[in-house]
Amino acid sequence: MPTNPHLSPSERRLGLAAILAGCFGAGVGFGALNPLIALGLENQGVGRDLIGVNITLANLAIFIAGPFVPLIARKLGVIPSLLATGAIDIVILILYPSFPLYWVWCLLRFAGGLIGVLWWVVTETWLNLIANDANRSRVFALYGTALSTGFAIGPLAIAETGSRGFAPWFVVVTAVVISIIPIIMARRVAPILPHHQEVRPFLVVRRAPLLWVAAAAAGAADMTTTALVPLFGLSYGLSEADAALTLTAVTVGTVVLQLPIAWIADKWNRRGTLLACAGATTLGALLLPFAMGAGALAQWSLLMVWGGVMFSVYTVALGLLGERFRPIELTTANAAFILFYNIGSGTGPLAAGTLMEAWRPEGLVVVVAAAGLAVLIAGSFRRA
Repeated sequence: MPTNPHLSPSERRLGLAAILAGCFGAGVGFGALNPLIALGLENQGVGRDLIGVNITLANLAIFIAGPFVPLIARKLGVIPSLLATGAIDIVILILYPSFPLYWVWCLLRFAGGLIGVLWWVVTETWLNLIANDANRSRVFALYGTALSTGFAIGPLAIAETGSRGFAPWFVVVTAVVISIIPIIMARRVAPILPHHQEVRPFLVVRRAPLLWVAAAAAGAADMTTTALVPLFGLSYGLSEADAALTLTAVTVGTVVLQLPIAWIADKWNRRGTLLACAGATTLGALLLPFAMGAGALAQWSLLMVWGGVMFSVYTVALGLLGERFRPIELTTANAAFILFYNIGSGTGPLAAGTLMEAWRPEGLVVVVAAAGLAVLIAGSFRRA
């Protein structure tokens, strides 16, 4: 599928570098913000059930705002959209420590979701417009690696500053500012989003059902693992320190394996690579209980490989999205992709947590294995 024809190769590289630098900064900010809000609410004496409600408000905001994002993005343009989301996000972050009240933090969390989905859609649309069919999967692998590295660094920064006072919020604001600077520097090479009417969202969904199943499955697997794999480790007798390292192992695998898997997708077949990653995600989940009792080498090796193939479902599917849809359809397609991802990320941890309470700890295994299996089933239909 052709991309933006007006950009030279050097302009595409500059745009890619700006997006990757911006995504790294955003990843640090997002990675720090989630534990910071949870710890801040706990410091206020808020119960964990209400903390869970606060977390879901961001997903709710994405569901509400998502259908309107393509129109907003086309009206504003790429750079104004990204700068506006960054500026509003900074204001929201400053308000958190200024008003340490649960209901205020719920409103701020909701507002953050509303503007965050615009950043998400525009960034991924820009990436698909500067990529081409020869390197699309590797472009999204670099994107995933930048985000994952930032996500890993964010919590470490909060561990250094603590969760009280203005210092940790200053870290998050700084990360957002860092994410904006490269975008400003690359403003001259930003693509122009189409202003004429795109295909309706319903028609987009009908054309590529495999992509939407993959998006929901990726959301369920990624968020379930991120939220619950440390608890899974504790249930199998790991110390608290080793249980925390299970998530580190998954993240390391995500960073290390993104590019090799993307290279295979670009050189071989994106659909086939997506289905292979989904199958490996299911297999890895089923092997996880056995690996936890088979020694450190098997345990940590499986967690790293599993993390790499699991997150690749998302990035390879994004590459396939750019292959399947025309440039004028990409904003709508990306918005649909993110909405389905959030369906999975909202329901997966809830289902796994419920199952782990009733049938611990294999609830995590069931949900992640089922997510990968759903992609395989959808891929078995030729028209998908």
